[in-house]
Amino acid sequence: MGIERMMDYSSVPVCIFTEIAYVGKLSGKGIGSFPLVASAKANCLGESRGFVKLFHEEGKIVGVMIIAPHAG
Repeated sequence: MGIERMMDYSSVPVCIFTEIAYVGKLSGKGIGSFPLVASAKANCLGESRGFVKLFHEEGKIVGVMIIAPHAG
């Protein structure tokens, strides 16, 4: 498109067997781990086992990991 840019491969999503999904860096400080039971959609689908974890560096979210059914 006429704009010279470099691909930022640190933000490419990954999904493994649709039970584990992540994007970004899974290092740094963990903001917290949130149980999937807190998700209304997961409860409606009867799939509330699992969690979402956020990672940050210097106040910026740098990664997210989901381990749950249908995580992808």
